[in-house]
Amino acid sequence: MAGDRFNEMLRFLGTRFAEERDRVSNAVAAVIAELRAEQKTIVLDLSERVAAVRDGMPGAQGERGEQGEKGDPGPPGKDGDDGAPGKDGTDGKEGPPGDQGERGERGERGERGEKGERGDQGLQGEMGPRGLRGETGPPGPRGEKGERGEKGTFEPPSEWIDGSVFHSGQLVHCEGSTFCARRDTARRPPHDDWSPVALKGKDAHAGEARGLYDPKAGYLKLDRVAFDGSEWIARRDDPGPLPGDDWMLAVKAGSRGKPGERGPPGAKGDPGIGVKGGTCDGFTLRLTLDDGRAVIVDLSPAFDRYHRERGA
Repeated sequence: MAGDRFNEMLRFLGTRFAEERDRVSNAVAAVIAELRAEQKTIVLDLSERVAAVRDGMPGAQGERGEQGEKGDPGPPGKDGDDGAPGKDGTDGKEGPPGDQGERGERGERGERGEKGERGDQGLQGEMGPRGLRGETGPPGPRGEKGERGEKGTFEPPSEWIDGSVFHSGQLVHCEGSTFCARRDTARRPPHDDWSPVALKGKDAHAGEARGLYDPKAGYLKLDRVAFDGSEWIARRDDPGPLPGDDWMLAVKAGSRGKPGERGPPGAKGDPGIGVKGGTCDGFTLRLTLDDGRAVIVDLSPAFDRYHRERGA
C-alpha cells in the first residue's frame, strides 16, 4: 500500500513539473519575442533617422507596398535568466494511469468480518469422477430377524455323461466324487471348471486277526495278535516289537479259574493217533504221526516265556 501511494505521488509531481516547465518556457519565449520586436523597431527608427540626415528630410508617407516574401528564420537566441517562481497554478486534469508497480509486502491479517447473508442456491455442478474405494467401515448393528423364507429345494447330482454340457451351479457325480460346475462346461472333472463338493474316500483298513504274534512279520494299524495269553491291537502301521508303545492291550489274559465239578464219563472214543517220531531244528519241532501226517510246532514263544519268567 505504501509503495503504491509513493509511486502515485511521484507520477503526480512529475506531471506538475512538466506542466510548470512548459508554462515557464512559453512565458520566456513570449518575452523574448517582444524584446526582439522592440529591437527591430528601434533599429528601424535609427536607420530612418540616419537616412534623413544623409539624404534629407523624408517625404510624405507613400502608399503601402505589397508584402514581401517571408524571410528565413533567425538563429535561436540565448536562454534568458530564470524568472521568479510564479504562483501555484490550478490542478491539471488527471493523467493516464502509470505502469503497475512492484508488489508490496504482505500486510498483517485483518480481523474477521461479520458473517454475510446466505447467497442464493447455485446451479448443480456436473458429476465428478468416481472416487477411490474407501476403507471398510465397522460392522453395523444386527438387523431384525427376517421372515422365514420359502422351503428350498435341492436338486440331486446328475451322473457324469461324456460329451454332455453342464451349466454353472449344477452338481454332478463322477467316479465316486461330487462336483459343482463353476461355469458352463463339458470338461470331465476334476478340472478348474469344477469345485469339489465331496471327494471319494479311501477304504479304511479295519484290521485283521493275525493269530500268534510273529516278531518277523509286518503288521498294519488295527491288526490283532495273540501274545502271552492276551490280545493286542497295533496303534499304527509297522508298530515294532511287542510289547511296546505302538501296541494297545485289547484283552488281558484272565487268571486260572477253580476246577469245576467232575463230569460223567464220556463215551469210548476212537483209537488215538500215535506219534511215530520227531525231529527238532532250532526252535521248530516236527512230529510224524501214525497216519503219516506231520505236525510242526514253533517252540519260540515257549522259550521266550521261559526266559522272561526266569529273568523276573
